[in-house]
Amino acid sequence: MTYILSDIHGEYELFCRLLEKVKFSDGDTLISCGDMIEKGKHSIRLTKLLFSMNNAVLLAGNHEYTFLKYYWALMRQTRDYDHVLRKLQAYFPDDGELLDWETVDRIEALPYFYEAEISSAFMQAYRSIKRGIFCHFGTLPPNGLFTTASSRSRKLCRRTASASSSDIRPP
Repeated sequence: MTYILSDIHGEYELFCRLLEKVKFSDGDTLISCGDMIEKGKHSIRLTKLLFSMNNAVLLAGNHEYTFLKYYWALMRQTRDYDHVLRKLQAYFPDDGELLDWETVDRIEALPYFYEAEISSAFMQAYRSIKRGIFCHFGTLPPNGLFTTASSRSRKLCRRTASASSSDIRPP
């Protein structure tokens, strides 16, 4: 079974109860159409759970996008990556201490849309859908915001800067 949902908003316990209620299994697929973070008390805990699920397709919503805009602004202001991480952790007052660079990078890498072919069984049940499913949440960000450096080069700068040189600048 494929389950599509959005707006989980850090509600970790509620999300876990939902998975139990629908008897979510390894054979199922979850498509989360964004807004995993903010509002609820366990945004990072929930995000890490979702990232650990091999059968989940995760999309960025407007709340992830807002977080990323804050992150990108911090990265433009300083070379102190430890300071940036502390500010990002403070963004999530209830479980921000769980936030690490791997999670930040995974949030940054989230796609803003997902397309899937529809199975013949699904087509038989829903003949009005002809070509496929397109999942998207919110507004696509303007292209100009994707001119920032790739995660790989930024990670390299973070590692190098924390190791020694103060001359290293974020890309």
